Amino acid sequence: MGRIGCVMPPNCHNLMELTDFMEYSTFIKQYNRCKFIFLPNFSDASPRCLTEAMSFNLPVLMNSNILGGWQYLSDETGEFFNADDTNINAFEPILDKFLKKLKNNEYHARDWFIANYGKYNSGKRLKEFVRGVFKDNELNFKMDEVEYLKPGI
Repeated sequence: MGRIGCVMPPNCHNLMELTDFMEYSTFIKQYNRCKFIFLPNFSDASPRCLTEAMSFNLPVLMNSNILGGWQYLSDETGEFFNADDTNINAFEPILDKFLKKLKNNEYHARDWFIANYGKYNSGKRLKEFVRGVFKDNELNFKMDEVEYLKPGI
């Protein structure tokens, strides 16, 4: 999505649909049409579409050389592949494993994400970060009276 005009290998055009950018409300509905998300990205510091897709319970097939977002991959959420490897034979076993687990419903991306991240778990980590940076008298609340923090407006 958002890649009209990009050069794609000729044998891929019958396997995927390229679209221009979409309004966010239209874009988010596209996850309901997917079986998984494919992220061949290199220069991405944690693509938002990764966690959005996981929230839709979509497993992830992701480039192991991506700048960020790798912390979201586990045996329950998806598989890495090495996009630097020019040997297609190195990719096929990973794809086979991914497709087999996908077919057998072995991925649980949404449950894993909520159990490890989400508002509560990420908020607890944010609280501990803030506790390490600020002294109690520098805050407008008592740290021991809150379970977790969340960014505000």
